[in-house]
Amino acid sequence: MSDTMVKEIVLKLRDIDQLFKAPDQDIFSDLEVEMFGESGAQRVIKKLQPGFWKKSGKLRLVVLLPKEKIKPDLAEKVMRAIDRYVELSTVDNKLAARNERWKGVRALLMSLAISLGLAVLASILFNTVLSKIPSEVSYFIYAILSLIIWVIIWNPLDTLVFEWIPFARANQILAYMAKAEIVIKPWE
Repeated sequence: MSDTMVKEIVLKLRDIDQLFKAPDQDIFSDLEVEMFGESGAQRVIKKLQPGFWKKSGKLRLVVLLPKEKIKPDLAEKVMRAIDRYVELSTVDNKLAARNERWKGVRALLMSLAISLGLAVLASILFNTVLSKIPSEVSYFIYAILSLIIWVIIWNPLDTLVFEWIPFARANQILAYMAKAEIVIKPWE
């Protein structure tokens, strides 16, 4: 049943340019894109955040325009523009995800080197200068050192493992948006 479900998003615009070009923010406007100062595409993407697009069958994007702004082949032009927008945004997101993973790898290597240096320094100190301290104190120092090493490694590891995920999700949303049925209607 969910395969035949149609989810509809309605965008009311003053001009078709507002689909991709953000208008100035006007909190008193009756148009969503003007109230938020975001393009129609940005508003659609926000509405297609996870949870919406997975469970939906087909997406129908209804663009409401003033009657005089509607041309006979406008729906086809809008579909081609959305396809191009999706294509370029997907490439951009892939690059951003790759940069996040690379940033995580570099930072993780540096943090592992620092952590290894701290562990070696601690081992040398505990086998020489600090060899006479009570075992309770040495356990406490080991615990503090472990915590410091974990803090040093945590952020690079988090970047490597998780920071690319929003870009992958955005590409899934864009792919769903590319399959949308476009309907152009006049304001009522």
